[in-house]
Amino acid sequence: MVIGEPHRAFYGNQFGLTLLLFEHFRVRLWVPEVGGPIDPQKEAHELVMSVFGGMSKGSVTGSGFGSARP
Repeated sequence: MVIGEPHRAFYGNQFGLTLLLFEHFRVRLWVPEVGGPIDPQKEAHELVMSVFGGMSKGSVTGSGFGSARP
């Protein structure tokens, strides 16, 4: 599976939770920003994806979604 915009694909810690399912079903996750497939054994890949999850969380929080408009 190719994730073209990882900062929009996962929110918060969703990547860590879904990665276990991808591994179980032997689905390879490709992320262009990582340079190809995610390697679950590489801490750097997990770190990069957690940063993208944090970016997504910030953009949703800052969007004002669900808040009252003046």
